[in-house]
Amino acid sequence: MELSPRNFTQVLNSKKLVTVNFYAPWCGHCQRLAPEWKKVARSLAGIVTMASVNCDDDHNKPLCEEHGIKGFPTVKIFRPSLNKKGMRIRKTSEYLGPRDARPLKDRLLNLLPSNVQLIKGVVSKAKSKETVSLDAFLGKGNSTLTKVILFSNKLSTIPPYKALSLDFEDGNLLMGVVKRSDKHVINALGIDNVPALLVITPGEERRHLIYNGKLKYLPLHDYLSPFANEPTESSNRNDRSTHPSNSVSGLLINSTVMKSGADKVPRKLIISDDVLVKAVHDPKCMPVHDEL
Repeated sequence: MELSPRNFTQVLNSKKLVTVNFYAPWCGHCQRLAPEWKKVARSLAGIVTMASVNCDDDHNKPLCEEHGIKGFPTVKIFRPSLNKKGMRIRKTSEYLGPRDARPLKDRLLNLLPSNVQLIKGVVSKAKSKETVSLDAFLGKGNSTLTKVILFSNKLSTIPPYKALSLDFEDGNLLMGVVKRSDKHVINALGIDNVPALLVITPGEERRHLIYNGKLKYLPLHDYLSPFANEPTESSNRNDRSTHPSNSVSGLLINSTVMKSGADKVPRKLIISDDVLVKAVHDPKCMPVHDEL
């Protein structure tokens, strides 16, 4: 993506992590960086916005001067963050590492922000803002939101899921992750196989949807977008009930929470008062992907 004064601010105002290569076409180092830059851009498509500014173009020279560009190539990273007033800001840093695809990609992934909450069965009083108990995640304070829970084999949250938590931060989604070692939460939600992705819709009858697609940015974005954009009013529940069941990438289980308490942890998923079912994962339908 080529930037100019016309679109530079617009791109930086997005929710994405943005990195910009300030370059000059005649620069030999810039020419050697170009193919490595393209490799990273393809690998992180949708996850990180990678753009370039031609500082040799007269129209762009004021922009390059504004950002203190004195040599080429200069790679700057613009990380979205919130200030003390809750307003979105950008923290700027310069990439000074090797101009190869792997170290550049690793640096960007290390700086990737996340709104994903780590869900645990038991949370100590000294928990961080990013850690929450399952009871709190499913509790009254989040009753109008669709919950998305990733059950992961990885020690850290996968990049596509982090990026989606930024994309949907203003929507009706609450995104969490459960580590494979937390058997309490996995058993409480009826998950038999990890990795898995569970969507729990709001309302009097919570519906549990098992996503069976690839755990990559684009298919996940396409699947979760309708949930993020849905209004939360109860009058629209009928519209919600027809969406995911028609999708081959989701397994629908019409379910409610155990009637011992609407906001308590569901021990099993139920489809009627006398029929108990657990979410079933078929390895043929839920392939294990490297991203997890």
